[in-house]
Amino acid sequence: MKSRTAFVLLAVAASISSCRDPKPMTKEITVETPSGTITANATTEKSTPQVIRKASEEAVTSFRSLAAKAPAFLHEYLGATESPSLAAYDRAFKAWQDSDGPKRTHAEVIDILGAYLGEELNRGLDMEWVSVSDELGSAFAVRHRKFAVIAYPFSSVHKRIDDRSYGFIEKIYYTVKNRLESGDYKENDPS
Repeated sequence: MKSRTAFVLLAVAASISSCRDPKPMTKEITVETPSGTITANATTEKSTPQVIRKASEEAVTSFRSLAAKAPAFLHEYLGATESPSLAAYDRAFKAWQDSDGPKRTHAEVIDILGAYLGEELNRGLDMEWVSVSDELGSAFAVRHRKFAVIAYPFSSVHKRIDDRSYGFIEKIYYTVKNRLESGDYKENDPS
């Protein structure tokens, strides 16, 4: 498989097992979200040769089932919310991090919020679940159906647990949206 240039958003990229260019091209971008203006770093990196395949129907069904648990997570950590938003899920994640004896394990939070974020990207931005593999391993991601824009929702949640950071769900969604609206991408490789 030939190498291709992939667009990876720093807010989005996490522990996908791709060899990174030692000096990726990074630029700071300003993104409007319903919660206000945010600043994110958009990075264009040369990737190692990758194999990207649509996720199996079984995997997609599993992700949808996990995403369906997100409202319960939100309720557990925020209580009743009038209109669940991406920002509300950010607040619930922070409440989970700050809780004494959290009700959910790290793995559950990665699965639930990663699936939720992936499904939101799929619904709102015409993306789909894929499996990305390279010489170092593989990970599930979401990729735009036509353009070379990829996000790694499970890895993104995992990274924020490890870093004890928060406030990323809304940021990732609107950074990907901004990338798609900018026209700064290539079409997917048809292979």
